[in-house]
Amino acid sequence: MILPPEPIIFLYFSSLSFQRFILPEYIYYSSCRQLQGGNCSNILNQNQSVPCYNTSYSINSIQSYASYLSLVAQLLYTVPTLLTILLAGTLSDVRGRKLILITALAASILSSIIFLLIHLFNLHPYFILLPEIIDGIGGNHQSVTIAVSSMVADITSPKRRTFRLGIMESGILMGTCIFQVVSGYLLDWIGFMWSFVIIIIMYVTTLLYILFVPESLPKSANNSSPNGIYHTTKTILRQGITPLMLFIRNKDRFKFAIYLTVFGFIVGDVVTTLSIFPLYALAPPLCWGPSKQGWYLGLTYLARFIGIYLFLPFLFKCGCPDNLLILIGTLDSALVYGLTGVLNTDWGLLGVVPGVALLASLGVPSIRSSLSKLVLPSQHGSLFSIISLLNAVSSIISVVVFNSLYPTLRLINPSWIFYLVGGVTLLPALAVIVLMVYDIMAMKQKSIISETEGDQLINDTDTSIQEADSDNDQK
Repeated sequence: MILPPEPIIFLYFSSLSFQRFILPEYIYYSSCRQLQGGNCSNILNQNQSVPCYNTSYSINSIQSYASYLSLVAQLLYTVPTLLTILLAGTLSDVRGRKLILITALAASILSSIIFLLIHLFNLHPYFILLPEIIDGIGGNHQSVTIAVSSMVADITSPKRRTFRLGIMESGILMGTCIFQVVSGYLLDWIGFMWSFVIIIIMYVTTLLYILFVPESLPKSANNSSPNGIYHTTKTILRQGITPLMLFIRNKDRFKFAIYLTVFGFIVGDVVTTLSIFPLYALAPPLCWGPSKQGWYLGLTYLARFIGIYLFLPFLFKCGCPDNLLILIGTLDSALVYGLTGVLNTDWGLLGVVPGVALLASLGVPSIRSSLSKLVLPSQHGSLFSIISLLNAVSSIISVVVFNSLYPTLRLINPSWIFYLVGGVTLLPALAVIVLMVYDIMAMKQKSIISETEGDQLINDTDTSIQEADSDNDQK
């Protein structure tokens, strides 16, 4: 029995969503402990009978400190990844996909162990930055996505690639959905220490599954380069610029650039929301504890999963073009962010917003599929490293911008940050519309050229017939 690569995504992102859910909660708790001298018994709103605007806490100062620490942690989690993922695609094309996966999982396991030690020994909040650096060097979820996307592209025909990558994307959403809900309850029930222990076990389980998944890179490609550390390093350094050259030399650079731009905006806005929402939810007017936060994030990702699992195959079979899927997903995402700011009540965020998010994730697999059709199969690793590199860069820019703005905007109106994110998300929708117009004009141009060539062929045929008749008459 051959194990498919898609479950790797589900297993890894289940572990990752648990870890990334706990991290902002722990940063908030550590910030309170640092500023309040340990008087933080209900800072996470676990006792709902005590209001979160209790005057014993300086909510604004804790929010500002936690926002700054989250910003630095996200930067250190992402910046080291830039070099790693730039080389990861080329390395996966040379030495195989599994090497990238194993490296990323080893770094995630080590960083989780360090998180556990930080909590056990009550270390300063700045120690949280160390495991973030290690995870970044290992490539974190970016390298995992590169490797699994390349695996799926390797073993799937172009016609079914959008559908298969959609299944992979649904694995991300399903794992995230389940463990966003579970994480809140587990944190309330077992606390930080045992939560970190469970995360370590989950990462180890994912690594064991990877070891039994067959390598998708053909042996001919795997053996095309000399063996040995020296030759491998030489190949990687020589081809490290390949992902960038892939874009420069592509004959459809305009479409390539539009797809990458749209992808960057979508990912940046999602990362911003995940970074800011825990801080937003912990403070007035919501005063949510981990359980309610988990329910909100879980229901939102469940809706996104249902949208990909049900609507994407249906629209795919109906012949819906990728560009239209991208436009639908982008517009729905903008609506979700706007409603998150408007409906800042329990019924609004737990009832209305998840229902609106059904189509919000249609864009990402469609963009991956569209880009994969613009390159050769042997360039899939380099392509997905470009995508992950853009993912990292957009995450850095969005977190720096919006986390810096959040403390100021919160003093005016906490919801304004989501209005801003929703407005920014409309920009890639305009870019997709431009691309759709470009495709229509290109099709019309091809049609005109085809008609002209057809008319020329008919005229040439008529001329040949007339010449043949003339020759016969002369004879």
